[in-house]
Amino acid sequence: MEEKSLLRYLKITIKNLMPPIITKLILFIKNRDYLTPKFTYSGKFQSLNDAFRKTNQNSYYLNNKYDSKIAETTCKKLSNYEFLDDYICNESLGCHERRGFLLLLCMSFCKNSEKALNIIDYGGATNPQYIHLTEEKRLKNNFFIIDRENLIKKIKGILSNEKMLIPENIYFFSDKNFSKNIKNVPIDIVFFGSCIQYINNLNEHLSTFSKSGCKYFVFSDSVFTNFSNNFYVLQNNMKNTTFPNKWHSKTIFNDFMNNLGYELVANWKIFSKNKHDFLEKKCFDHQTLIYRKIN
Repeated sequence: MEEKSLLRYLKITIKNLMPPIITKLILFIKNRDYLTPKFTYSGKFQSLNDAFRKTNQNSYYLNNKYDSKIAETTCKKLSNYEFLDDYICNESLGCHERRGFLLLLCMSFCKNSEKALNIIDYGGATNPQYIHLTEEKRLKNNFFIIDRENLIKKIKGILSNEKMLIPENIYFFSDKNFSKNIKNVPIDIVFFGSCIQYINNLNEHLSTFSKSGCKYFVFSDSVFTNFSNNFYVLQNNMKNTTFPNKWHSKTIFNDFMNNLGYELVANWKIFSKNKHDFLEKKCFDHQTLIYRKIN
């Protein structure tokens, strides 16, 4: 019996042997979320500086231990070629949009698909979309992973110091200097994996990618509001770290994308338990948006 099948069998057996009252108690405790803050978000600030003053921090993240762990995990997966061809089709795991599904969808829409596509995976150092794609898509196309400077430095350091080999069509760039490295690269798809709330100069980046010929923008699982202005809040759900989030007005964001020459072709809300300490849930939603270049 394969290891995965054996583990699944053991879990089912233990569950069946467990008295119903114990099972209900475990589910009750699990759903109470005792280990997470009551409010994920707090405050409302008109500028990034105002938000930073409330955190006593000068960076979005000051969790060096967390970055080290993420860098090590990402390098291990890529160097060991731990790719997940069967992950997308595994019904027990569900079809999560950040497990490659949305990127595969947009890749299939690109014309002249016989040529290699150049894909930006912004914020992808934590969960590279590459590992979730089919073998054909991985081998055929080029992937540029952009993330925070501290995290990228750690990843490059591990790859260099430990002489790890990763696929040659994956490139890592810091969010501080990526533009000069890809300025002559025609970009086809830009995937933002739940990270636009951490990018203060987002519009500048979007303009740069647009000028590079980007055909599709995917903004996955990000907060958008029904307010008429953008503002900042504080995110409080990471241990020993509180950092600003930029919450985008849906109207302002959509107008900007339209002015860049893109149309919204898909949009849906994502269920989230995350709460703000005083803003009502009807004021904001976690949403995914896909934009296509208008010909």
